[in-house]
Amino acid sequence: MPTITIKNIPEAIHGALKTRATEHGRSLNKEVLRCLEAAVSVSRVEVESVLVSVDRVRDDGVRLDPALLNAAMSDGRP
Repeated sequence: MPTITIKNIPEAIHGALKTRATEHGRSLNKEVLRCLEAAVSVSRVEVESVLVSVDRVRDDGVRLDPALLNAAMSDGRP
Protein backbone atom coordinates (compact mmCIF):
# COMPACT_ATOMS: atom_id res chain seq x y z
CA MET A 1 0.00 0.00 0.00
CA PRO A 2 1.39 3.46 -0.87
CA THR A 3 2.67 5.78 1.83
CA ILE A 4 2.84 9.58 1.83
CA THR A 5 4.54 12.03 4.14
CA ILE A 6 2.95 15.37 4.86
CA LYS A 7 5.31 18.12 5.99
CA ASN A 8 4.79 21.44 7.73
CA ILE A 9 1.35 20.71 9.18
CA PRO A 10 0.18 23.76 11.14
CA GLU A 11 -0.23 23.09 14.87
CA ALA A 12 -3.93 24.01 14.74
CA ILE A 13 -4.65 21.44 12.02
CA HIS A 14 -2.61 18.77 13.78
CA GLY A 15 -4.44 19.44 17.04
CA ALA A 16 -7.83 19.38 15.35
CA LEU A 17 -7.02 16.06 13.69
CA LYS A 18 -5.88 14.56 17.00
CA THR A 19 -9.07 15.77 18.69
CA ARG A 20 -11.24 14.31 15.92
CA ALA A 21 -9.35 11.03 16.07
CA THR A 22 -9.95 10.78 19.81
CA GLU A 23 -13.64 11.69 19.44
CA HIS A 24 -14.10 9.00 16.78
CA GLY A 25 -12.02 6.37 18.56
CA ARG A 26 -9.50 6.17 15.74
CA SER A 27 -5.76 6.54 15.41
CA LEU A 28 -4.46 9.78 13.95
CA ASN A 29 -3.50 7.94 10.77
CA LYS A 30 -6.99 6.46 10.33
CA GLU A 31 -8.58 9.86 10.97
CA VAL A 32 -6.40 11.48 8.32
CA LEU A 33 -7.35 8.71 5.88
CA ARG A 34 -11.05 9.29 6.62
CA CYS A 35 -10.65 13.03 6.02
CA LEU A 36 -8.83 12.44 2.75
CA GLU A 37 -11.42 9.91 1.63
CA ALA A 38 -14.24 12.38 2.34
CA ALA A 39 -12.39 15.13 0.49
CA VAL A 40 -11.91 13.16 -2.71
CA SER A 41 -15.10 11.13 -2.83
CA VAL A 42 -17.74 12.28 -5.28
CA SER A 43 -21.33 12.40 -4.23
CA ARG A 44 -23.82 12.06 -7.03
CA VAL A 45 -26.94 14.17 -7.09
CA GLU A 46 -30.10 12.57 -8.36
CA VAL A 47 -31.27 15.24 -10.75
CA GLU A 48 -34.81 13.90 -11.02
CA SER A 49 -35.38 14.06 -7.25
CA VAL A 50 -34.06 17.63 -7.14
CA LEU A 51 -36.39 18.65 -9.96
CA VAL A 52 -39.35 17.01 -8.24
CA SER A 53 -38.52 18.96 -5.05
CA VAL A 54 -38.28 22.21 -6.99
CA ASP A 55 -41.61 21.57 -8.70
CA ARG A 56 -43.23 20.77 -5.35
CA VAL A 57 -42.03 24.04 -3.85
CA ARG A 58 -43.23 25.98 -6.87
CA ASP A 59 -46.63 24.27 -6.76
CA ASP A 60 -46.97 25.20 -3.08
CA GLY A 61 -46.47 28.84 -3.95
CA VAL A 62 -43.43 29.13 -1.69
CA ARG A 63 -40.90 31.62 -2.96
CA LEU A 64 -37.49 32.37 -1.55
CA ASP A 65 -37.38 35.86 -0.18
CA PRO A 66 -34.88 37.57 2.13
CA ALA A 67 -37.00 36.96 5.24
CA LEU A 68 -37.31 33.23 4.48
CA LEU A 69 -33.61 33.00 3.74
CA ASN A 70 -32.67 34.78 6.96
CA ALA A 71 -35.00 32.54 8.98
CA ALA A 72 -33.42 29.41 7.48
CA MET A 73 -29.92 30.72 8.17
CA SER A 74 -30.77 31.62 11.76
CA ASP A 75 -32.08 28.06 12.23
CA GLY A 76 -28.61 26.81 11.32
CA ARG A 77 -29.32 25.82 7.75
CA PRO A 78 -26.55 26.77 5.32
